[in-house]
Parts: sequence; structure tokens; C-alpha cells
Amino acid sequence: MKTIVSIVVSIFLVILVSSCSSDTPNSKEFRYLGFEKEVLLPAVNEREFSFYALSFDTNKNNWELTLNDGRKDIPVTLNRIEDTPYGWESVEEYMQKIHCKIPAFGTGNYTLIVKNKITGQVQSDVFLVRDNTFNEVKSAGEASYSLERKKNYLYYQNTTNTILSNINTNSIEKVVLENTTTLNSIIVAHEVNNEKLHFTIPKATPVGLYYLAVYYKSGLNSYFEKELIILDEQKPVITSLNKSTFTPGESLQLKGSNFRYTINEDFIPTKGLARIKTKTVLVFNNGKDEQAMSLGRYEEDEMYNNINSTFTELTFEIPGKESFYIYSDVDKTYLEGEVYLKNGPYKSDSFTLRINF
Repeated sequence: MKTIVSIVVSIFLVILVSSCSSDTPNSKEFRYLGFEKEVLLPAVNEREFSFYALSFDTNKNNWELTLNDGRKDIPVTLNRIEDTPYGWESVEEYMQKIHCKIPAFGTGNYTLIVKNKITGQVQSDVFLVRDNTFNEVKSAGEASYSLERKKNYLYYQNTTNTILSNINTNSIEKVVLENTTTLNSIIVAHEVNNEKLHFTIPKATPVGLYYLAVYYKSGLNSYFEKELIILDEQKPVITSLNKSTFTPGESLQLKGSNFRYTINEDFIPTKGLARIKTKTVLVFNNGKDEQAMSLGRYEEDEMYNNINSTFTELTFEIPGKESFYIYSDVDKTYLEGEVYLKNGPYKSDSFTLRINF
């Protein structure tokens, strides 16, 4: 009889605990991945505004969103939470896009504060509202970082980049980079070529996040709608090569530094999630044309191990004539010219090399 009573009591306790547990709200820590746009245009009506996250609780009642304009807090409506088709190998979850309704406001700097009412976790981020924006800038680098759209927001010290958007290129007073934390401005060199505005990021620019803005003599300005992530210069340097004349099958051996570019992920929202790598290539130039030979981007690439783990030594077996499409004579008996190493946006000084086929 006691056994039966014990079983009944145990079942009752399990049901009670389960019932209490199901009534207890729970939530887990989320990872904030940034705004869809960091610079918006003014609006006269309420509008939708979006940001990205991982592990964002889909129970809208668990969230408190507030907008601060520097003077007061403005309530924000959490509209909907949707899964995107984008993810990473390092996590099982897909990135989420969180849509909010924000009130009409004019130009200024605004802080969005996201608070999970269950865990107490708070995340804040600043966006700008400016009178004019543009949305297409081409980076000098080829390693790509983006979230939903196929655009690249990685930029590098001592490189020239191009604004592809159809902006006004007349009467430009200055082009500036504004640090997103301090809002301190750095004036950058610029020029207009083929009706496109090109700007050069100074070598001394501290790595970090920046707004890009074009100021006009009329007093107007125009901002790029996304932050630039500016990374440090890592130019490859070749200090020695084993010889300068080769035949196919022989190995070219280079020594130096920075044979691969190492991306600093500290300012990248997807740090630890995405594999963002640059490709290293060996470029042959016969005086008229160039041909690039890939040395890989990822560790599993075929030629990746031709460069050692400290990126200071390179071994490259000279391929046969069939692997080349540039030569120095009509009969394709030799190739003579300049060779350089390129890691992402940076090129080494060139050296002279001859291959006798």
C-alpha cells in the first residue's frame, strides 16, 4: 500500500514540477549582429527598421525596445521576428532579422536599446539619420564580409576605393571618415575619374568602424548607408628568392613576410562565425599582360600549404607551358618579366624572373 502511495505522490510531484516549469518564462542570451543600415534618411511617418541577431527569443512579450535621441526615450514596437536563409558552419541556427516600428524623426544620432526582460541582457547600438545617403562603394579588397546582401564592408589602410553610386561629384569640399565611437573625422584624399568618386584611406587611420561622408561646398552632405570596417595594412615583403631563371618542374622559393593577409575580426559582428579569408596569388607580367597563379584562400585549398604557417616562406613549382597563356615570344619558348605577390588588396615589390619552356 505504501508503495502505491509513493508512486502516486511521485507522479503528482512530476506533474506539479512540469506544470510550474512550463509556466516559468525562459529565454537565452542572444547575439546581436548589427543594423540592416547604419545611416537612414529622415521620415515624416512611422517606418520599419531592422537589425540582425542569433538566438533572439521569438516571444515578443519578452522584449523591451527603446529609442533614445539624446534627450528622451521613445518606445519602439517590435513588429516581427523572421528567420533568414543565412547561417554559418560553426552554429546550427540561422540568422534572424528583427523588424521594428520606429516613429518619424529628423536628422540626428539615435541609440536603439534592446532589453530582454527575462534575462536582463541589454544591447545598444547607434544609427544616424542624414539628409542624403548612398549605397554602393567598391572596396579595394576581395575578401567579403556582409550579412544578407552580397556586398563587402571590409576596407583597408592605404588603399583607394570607389563610390559606385550615382552621387554628385561636383563642388565637393571634402571626403571624410567619421569614427563611429568618437565621431572624430579624418579627411581623406579623393579624386573624380570617369564620373566616379575615388577616395584613399590613409595608412595612419586607426583600425575600427567608420562612417563615410561626402561634404559639398553648398553645406550639404551625403553618407554611405553602412559602416566601413577598416583593417590594417599588411603588405607582402619579399626579401630573397633562390634564383631568377627556371625551367618547368623547378621550385621558386621566396622568403619574406606577410605572404598571407590575416584579417582582424575584432570589429566584425560575425567574429568566430564566418570564415573570412583573403586569397594570395603569384602574378606573372610579361610587360603587356598578367597571369595570376592562386596560392589558395582556405586551409583545405590545394596550394595553401605552399606558404608556411608563419607566412614567411613560399615554395612554388614552376608549371609547364600548358599552364601559361602569356609568353615573351611568338613561339612560346620562354616567359620573362616581372613577378609579384598579392595578398588581398596589397602587392609586394616585383622581381625579375625568366622561365625557359
